[in-house]
Amino acid sequence: GINWQVRIMALNIFPRFIEGQVSDAIRGIDYAIKKGAHIINASWGAGPTDITEDEFQLLKEAIKKAQDHGILFVAAAGNSGTSNEKKGDIPASFDLDNIVSVGSFDRYTKPSSFSNYGKTSVDLFAPGEEIYSTLTGKDYGYKSGSSMAAPMATGIAALLLANDNSLDFKSIKEILMDSCQPAPALKDLSRCGGALSAEKALAHP
Repeated sequence: GINWQVRIMALNIFPRFIEGQVSDAIRGIDYAIKKGAHIINASWGAGPTDITEDEFQLLKEAIKKAQDHGILFVAAAGNSGTSNEKKGDIPASFDLDNIVSVGSFDRYTKPSSFSNYGKTSVDLFAPGEEIYSTLTGKDYGYKSGSSMAAPMATGIAALLLANDNSLDFKSIKEILMDSCQPAPALKDLSRCGGALSAEKALAHP
């Protein structure tokens, strides 16, 4: 994978392949906080019309609690192929300092047709098309989606932390943003205007 000196805590908030509830996500976040997680990868989400205002607020409070515990929260930007500027996917579009919203690009560093985007609402883009990974049933295969892109950013964030455990979530996010590799096709689609780069992140002063 992207790094080696890390420990992974796999939390299942979608029991038996049934669509998860907001309460399941909140319980997962709370559990990660209690167990001392440093980074949370959220390869899940919902459109703002799919949950109620109360659920919206409770989930935001749970992620804010993670922020208060110094946890970076990396979220998939969504797969509707639309802008997140007004009402984007949740939780990626929450206005919280610890969230890194990640869109998907293809092997040519061009935005995936399915990926959400937003010059002020999506932080950066990462590889998310035809990613070789584990599948259910003890198998391997190719998957595409911003849910595949987000773990790339999570992996590099963990790599940075493994390299320097004094970094806080703000510093890690700042490095990810500052070390973005410029890409013309991504220029106006995210805050950093480019692609995730492990090499540049590790070389960041």
